[in-house]
Amino acid sequence: MADRSSDASQTGDPHVVVVARSPVVAAGVAALLGQAGFSAAVEPVGGFSDSVSIGNPDVVVIDTSPDPDDAADALLLGEFRGVPAVFLVDALPPEARSVDPARPAAWLRRNAGRDELAATVRAVAAGLHVYDPALED
Repeated sequence: MADRSSDASQTGDPHVVVVARSPVVAAGVAALLGQAGFSAAVEPVGGFSDSVSIGNPDVVVIDTSPDPDDAADALLLGEFRGVPAVFLVDALPPEARSVDPARPAAWLRRNAGRDELAATVRAVAAGLHVYDPALED
């Protein structure tokens, strides 16, 4: 995989790929990121074979399934293995507590606002692990 930091150094913000089952959700997340100054591409679920179309993202934002048994989430994780990730979730999953320290990751509420999303993406791009405290409830 090419050096992902080159995209971030040219624009000041990381290059982000948004992955979601719903094109409406993906477009909405990409629009929020765009308003915050990010370069964000949308990648439909199942469209991972052409990685040239998305380049080498610095961060991937993944809208996970509310169904904990959904096998598609495992495919998403495999496709972007090693890329820092922000997972949009309804509740903090058990696997969030046993993170790979080598892969920065975040768990953020699906209804988070633009500023929360932008701050989370920047934190993950900087190598941090982030947990939305609202998910603990």
